[in-house]
Amino acid sequence: MDPSPEPKGLVFNIQKFSVHDGPGIRTTVFLKGCPLRCFWCCNPESQRVPPEISRNAKKCLGPEQCGICLQICEAGALSLRDGEIHRDRKVCIQCGACATSCPSGSVIMIGRWMTVDEVVHAINADAVFYYHSGGGFTLSGGEPLLQAEFAAAVCRQAVEEGLSPSLETCAYVPYESMRKVCALMTHVLVDVKQMDPVRHQQATGMDNHRILANIRQLCRDFPSLPVTIRVPIIPGFNDDPADVTEIARFAGGLAQARLELLPYHRLGEGKYENLARGYSFAGKVSPSSEQMAELRSVAGAYADMT
Repeated sequence: MDPSPEPKGLVFNIQKFSVHDGPGIRTTVFLKGCPLRCFWCCNPESQRVPPEISRNAKKCLGPEQCGICLQICEAGALSLRDGEIHRDRKVCIQCGACATSCPSGSVIMIGRWMTVDEVVHAINADAVFYYHSGGGFTLSGGEPLLQAEFAAAVCRQAVEEGLSPSLETCAYVPYESMRKVCALMTHVLVDVKQMDPVRHQQATGMDNHRILANIRQLCRDFPSLPVTIRVPIIPGFNDDPADVTEIARFAGGLAQARLELLPYHRLGEGKYENLARGYSFAGKVSPSSEQMAELRSVAGAYADMT
């Protein structure tokens, strides 16, 4: 019998020299697909599962200097409008021919299928930094546990090669997926955005019952596994001390958990335009350092802080 084909995962980025996704210097592998639709999401390209086209019009050389994409698009999705190249997303079949041919990098295909060997090889390229810093690699997303079989396969092979795995998750997945992958982990970072289930659903598309239950079960099943509860502080959504207090109480009830508050940032704002999506949170201001200090002080009364 022929051996089973090597599993493949849909990866949209591999970021070297990460210092915010777990201990030490790390390589972060971002897997595509997420069950949530947080209105402030800084990685909108991570949400949808299939590979997709992103077009940065500012990098486009224009039809006079280039126009290769107009010639190569067999679906007829590209046309000239007021002297500029326009893409009809309803007609586009996401074949990627325009991305492959674009000389300026204006058009890119987000998401590519990779084997376990390819991902582990990419992680191993910076292994010298991990050993000296106590780092390793982190599986992130999107939601990496939507590709639990692939994530587990990457971790098993990487651990065999002496690499230290961490996981960043929103925890809105079947618990079996979480248990399978977390059994291989040395550290888990998990988002908690809001304790009120109604407000959570309004902001993310899903309530938080599964998320909170999964975190509690994870801590019971793996009492020695370090867990960091991460809270993105979003203006007008969870930046009130009362909201932070409720999350801190939850984290404080988990023996091995530590709490980290992260200020909302606007770095992903331009990605929405490149994906031809609206961004309802445009123009919002990040929490000030004074406000973050106040919220960390409030949370520190109930939970251990990072």
